[in-house]
Amino acid sequence: MIDLNILSVDWDYFFPCVDDFDWGHKESMLFIEALWIHRWSNRNLITGKYARDVVVPNESLLEFFWGGVVKVPPIKICIAESHAAIIDFMKMVQPSGAKTRWAVWNFDAHHDLGYGNGKALQCENWARIGISDGLIRSYNLVYPGWRRDEPEQDLYPGKIKSAQFSYHYKPPEHLPYFHCIFVCRSGAWTPSWHDDRWLTFIGGLKELDPMVWLSKAYQGIALKARAFDLQEAKRHAAWIDEQWNKHNQGGGQHGEVHSKAD
Repeated sequence: MIDLNILSVDWDYFFPCVDDFDWGHKESMLFIEALWIHRWSNRNLITGKYARDVVVPNESLLEFFWGGVVKVPPIKICIAESHAAIIDFMKMVQPSGAKTRWAVWNFDAHHDLGYGNGKALQCENWARIGISDGLIRSYNLVYPGWRRDEPEQDLYPGKIKSAQFSYHYKPPEHLPYFHCIFVCRSGAWTPSWHDDRWLTFIGGLKELDPMVWLSKAYQGIALKARAFDLQEAKRHAAWIDEQWNKHNQGGGQHGEVHSKAD
């Protein structure tokens, strides 16, 4: 039996809570790429704030992340779109013929222990599956600080039946050596208009050890910026604002929105 440590980083860890915009999420190209050009102009009608101004990565977390969390270069890294890919990555790294158990340190805005009864491997339940299969021996979840005020209601120790479990709202002072690093973009949750910052972030792994970077495992889509036409997003935003102005001028701010069928 071999015990190894893996650092897992979800790009959404660096973003604020997006509940004010009531977005749906699913790992399909509709949510990963197509909808972001429209979400850029989303506005919360209570606060008046636009998504493009609110949904931005936390630079204070990003600036010192790799240097603060990783003290010694890992043996292997993986860059992926979906967090579900971590399961195959952990299995792939296992020495031939040896059973490996992993201590996972997951920096994430979501616990990924499952939010329903689905049994098929998905980004939302990989941690539960890894624990159930005996692949994960301990699961240490590091939330962004805003989760202290916006907790996940269904996080409870009962989900963990065969592994040690801990969760934190800031990185612990002492972290272990990480044999492997896994990073995912989770593009259905993180806006494409900040993909330039994503590429800079994963580029920091190259500075840890160029040779490890060259031998990385990855899903190709995550190494490229998604399509995002800023001019088209601005045109869409201007059209939305025009429609809201017409609606308000007609007294709609005091009434209800009706369909044509009404």
